[in-house]
Order: sequence, then C-alpha cells, then structure tokens
Amino acid sequence: MDAKVRLYFQDENGMYSGLSTLMVDTWRRTFIVRGIRGGPHPVQCPLHASFKSRISRTSHHRLRQGQRRSAGQIPKVHYVDHVDESLPNESFGDGDHVNRPGAKVVTGQLARLVQLSH
Repeated sequence: MDAKVRLYFQDENGMYSGLSTLMVDTWRRTFIVRGIRGGPHPVQCPLHASFKSRISRTSHHRLRQGQRRSAGQIPKVHYVDHVDESLPNESFGDGDHVNRPGAKVVTGQLARLVQLSH
C-alpha cells in the first residue's frame, strides 16, 4: 500500500504533491481525450481503511473534487463515489481495489442506483 500511495500522491522527494496528477491524468485520458460521451458511470470504489489513512485529507479531497469537476464537463456522465463506504478487510484485493466479494457488494449497489435513475 505504501508504494501505491507514493506513486499516486507523493513527488520524487516523498512529499505530498497535494493532488494525484497520475490519477487525474488517467481520468482525463479515459473520459475526455477519448471522447467518451453520454451515459458512462465512472465509479470510485471504496478504499481500504489502511490505504485511506495513508493519504492526506487535502490530497484525497482535491482528487475527488477534480474527478467531479471533470465528470461535470461531459454530458450525461454520472460520477459514483463509494470511497467513504466501509467494507470488511476481506473485500479488498489491495488498498484501492476490491476483490470478488467486494465487487459483489459494489455491483449490487450500482445496480440499485441504475434502477433508481430510470
């Protein structure tokens, strides 16, 4: 988990960069540069509590703001944020990815959201 936190949120000197440029750039390439329009539901899955505790509140908050702002620039995109949801440790493959049991929970929630939106 420490290696991923360094990759996503720290500069070459180990200092928090304030915003994960890697994550924001990936987000933009996926939804803006590729020209995806209308209907995608980008999902921010839950984070393991240990992973989340290693990220500064400022960095985490700014990343989520950037994702919401980017999603707002694309018509009919609905950003689904599950970051603050608590799942048991057994639901994670690593700090920022759910495994099969975690995916079952998140997928069920997404299915309910999609049903409610129609």
